[in-house]
Amino acid sequence: TVSTNYHDEASDCQVCPAGRYNDKTGQDGSASQVCTLCAAGTFIPSTATLSTLHDSAGDCNACGAGTYSPQTRARCTICPEGYFNEKLAQETCEACAVGKFNYDPAPLRIFRHDKESDCTQCQAGTWSDQKHAKACTTCTKGRYNTDIGQTSSTACLECPKGRVNVTLNGINLSKTFSSQFQNAARKSSGNIDTVIDGWLTSN
Repeated sequence: TVSTNYHDEASDCQVCPAGRYNDKTGQDGSASQVCTLCAAGTFIPSTATLSTLHDSAGDCNACGAGTYSPQTRARCTICPEGYFNEKLAQETCEACAVGKFNYDPAPLRIFRHDKESDCTQCQAGTWSDQKHAKACTTCTKGRYNTDIGQTSSTACLECPKGRVNVTLNGINLSKTFSSQFQNAARKSSGNIDTVIDGWLTSN
């Protein structure tokens, strides 16, 4: 015999869980059976504990730009690094195109993922042949490229004879040494021998 204690007041009727609603009366069964899952890209949060917040499809809120709704439909999630989303009520995010990247270390921020321009073109000296890249790859030693948005390592050209290109911890040592040498040359009125002698005695 079923106890009447579970049928003697309205509060015995359970509210649908987060991400689900029920627009019919007199339903009997588990939440997954009688409560309908919100449509893709929409959600009902776990903080919605009143039945009036779960009694129609209109209670499912659209996820905003820069976010998407996972399968549970209980919340919206910010697009991960390498992705963006300009539209409302999306189930997935769009990947940044090749030659671009999106870097946004935790905690993720919506404003870094809510428009396509959040995907930054790879800078000169780098490239990326992958969609949804978090970073671009630097040209290998002895190579360079002068254009942004490159999509292949073949865009990195060999340095001309008599020149080198060495990068250490993201710093182009060739440019650094060249700048230091030029500054030293100006201070010594262009006397290269004096510059070289000064460098030799200081090392």
